[in-house]
Amino acid sequence: METTPAIQDYLGAIYDLAGGEKPVIGARLARYMHLSAPSITEALRRMQKDGYVRMDGKKEIRLTTKGLGIAETMARRHRLLERWLTD
Repeated sequence: METTPAIQDYLGAIYDLAGGEKPVIGARLARYMHLSAPSITEALRRMQKDGYVRMDGKKEIRLTTKGLGIAETMARRHRLLERWLTD
């Protein structure tokens, strides 16, 4: 299944936030992406259904292996693009 650019953005944001010390929850993701909580909730529901993320009992968002693979690819592309632009 092909991911949309929007889903790639969500996965990349979750990946970025997961590198920090605080747990990734919907409210933090909404602030980070400058989106409304309902938009985040709907996207998370869709990403869970498609197998990109899972949420535990405390509503902490975790990337699945499938989601992590896409997020790492996005991070790598962004680093390469930044490098290309600065060289």
